[in-house]
Amino acid sequence: MGAKSSSQRDENAAAQNIGHFDHSYEALLVSTSVGMVPDAAPGAPPAPAPVVAKLGEGRFVELVMKFDTVQLVEQGAGGEKRNLLTIPYAGVKTLEWDHSCSSVKISAGGAGGAEAYCVVKVGNSLELENEAKLRIRGLSRQGSGAPLNLTFAYCGTYAGPTKPKPFQRKRANLSTKPQGKLPPLALMRDLAIARHTGSGAPTRANGSKRVVHALQHVRTGGNTFAVLHAYERGSAKASEGMNEVESKLALSCGSTGQPGLAYVEGQRMVLSKNWDDVVGWTVHDKVHAGEMTCGIEIAFKTGSNGGQTTWFFVVLDVLHLKDAVEFFWNQREGAAGRPPQPRSTHGRSVVTVTTLQGEIAAPPAPPGSLDVTDEHG
Repeated sequence: MGAKSSSQRDENAAAQNIGHFDHSYEALLVSTSVGMVPDAAPGAPPAPAPVVAKLGEGRFVELVMKFDTVQLVEQGAGGEKRNLLTIPYAGVKTLEWDHSCSSVKISAGGAGGAEAYCVVKVGNSLELENEAKLRIRGLSRQGSGAPLNLTFAYCGTYAGPTKPKPFQRKRANLSTKPQGKLPPLALMRDLAIARHTGSGAPTRANGSKRVVHALQHVRTGGNTFAVLHAYERGSAKASEGMNEVESKLALSCGSTGQPGLAYVEGQRMVLSKNWDDVVGWTVHDKVHAGEMTCGIEIAFKTGSNGGQTTWFFVVLDVLHLKDAVEFFWNQREGAAGRPPQPRSTHGRSVVTVTTLQGEIAAPPAPPGSLDVTDEHG
C-alpha cells in the first residue's frame, strides 16, 4: 500500500512539473490529411543515418511536446527550423496509438467537421504516450484554459506492457445483471481452470505447450506429438491396447525431401505420407467427457484408382495436433493458390491489416534469416 502511494505521489509530481520542460522526439511524418501540414521545403536535408537505421526512410521531422501545445518542426535547406504544425492539447480530439510500429495518429477537428490528422513514427511510442498522459493530467489539474476532451485509442492487438488487461476485459454484457467490477485476473484464471476441462481448458502461465511447439517449429520446421495408439481402420490392431514403445507422429511442410506426415513406433517407420496424399481429417475430441481415446482420424489416398485408407491416432495433445495439421495443410494450399480449409484459423495468409491509415492490403511476409548473429548484428 505504501509503495503504491509513493508511486502515485511520484506520478502526480511528474505531471505537475513536466509542463516546465519541452521534450523533442525525432520522428518521421508517415501521412497527413490534406492541408494539415505544408509540403516539404525544397532542399530540406534528409533524415540522419541513425534515424533511418532506427525508423526507416521518410520525411524527417521533430515532434515537440510543450507546456500546452504539440508541434511538428522541420529543418529547412539553410538549417533554420520551420514550424509545420502547432495544436493545443485542447484542440486534439484523439491520440490513436499503434505500438506495434511505434506510431501515433494525432487527430483534430477540421473544417466542416472533417477529420484533420497526421501520423508520425517515433523511436519509442510507449515513452511518448506516457509523457502525453502526464502533460494532460498536469493541465487538467491546473484547471486553466479550454477543457480537455482528448481520447486515447489503440490500433492492433499489442498496446503496451500494461495495456492489454483493460482492453481484453471490455466484453459485452450478455446477462441480466448490471455491469459491475470484474474480479482480479488471477482469480478469474483460477475460476476458469476449475470450471473448464478438456483439451481447450486454460492452463497456468508456465503450463501451456504452445510455446514448446512454437519453438520446435522455429528450430526444426516441424512438430512432433506423442502417440498412445495408432491403427488403420478395419485392421486387427484396432482392438489392441496402448503402444508398448515410444511412438511419435511428426508433421512438417514436406517440401525439403521429408514426408509431410511420418508415424514412427520406436525405431520403425510405420507410415510416411506427403500432404498430396491427404484426403481430409476428422478430430475426435471428447476429453471434456472423460474419454481417453481421443485423437485425429486422417484419410489417405492409396494408389491411382481412387482408393483410400484411414488411420486413427490417439494422442493426449488433441488440440495442438489439430492446429498443426490445419497449419501445414493451409500453408500448402495457399502456396498452390487454393483456398484454405473452411472454418480454419491456422496457417492462413494475412489478407488485410488495420493501421492508423485504415485497412490496407497485407505487406509481403518477411523472408527471415537463418544467419546466427549476436546482439550487435
